[in-house]
Amino acid sequence: MDGSLRFGPFVLHPAQRVLLAGNSPVQLGSRALDILCLLTERPGELLSKDEIVARVWPDTYVVDGNLRVHVAGLRKALGDGRGGLRYIVTVPNRGYGFIAPIQRGPAEAPAEPAAAQDRLG
Repeated sequence: MDGSLRFGPFVLHPAQRVLLAGNSPVQLGSRALDILCLLTERPGELLSKDEIVARVWPDTYVVDGNLRVHVAGLRKALGDGRGGLRYIVTVPNRGYGFIAPIQRGPAEAPAEPAAAQDRLG
């Protein structure tokens, strides 16, 4: 297994810190990429805001809006919500979760995400 994660038209290579859409790199800031890597480590699970902040911004004070801004940028880069495709769910006052199906390792074609599956609510 090469450690890659496939979801929708995307391939995430966490070890190389690269997200591809097809063969093209997706421009993401380092914090947004950190958030994506964390969420995809535990798909289908709800991660608390505190847990995400502690991992993405260790030993740093972070204002509440920072996480929201980075998740919004991540959603925009993924096209979350367009065409009925959903990747990230927000549970108000609780946290975030990655809800798209993930295929791990090499594969012939990326897995297609299902319509929003709120397995976390």
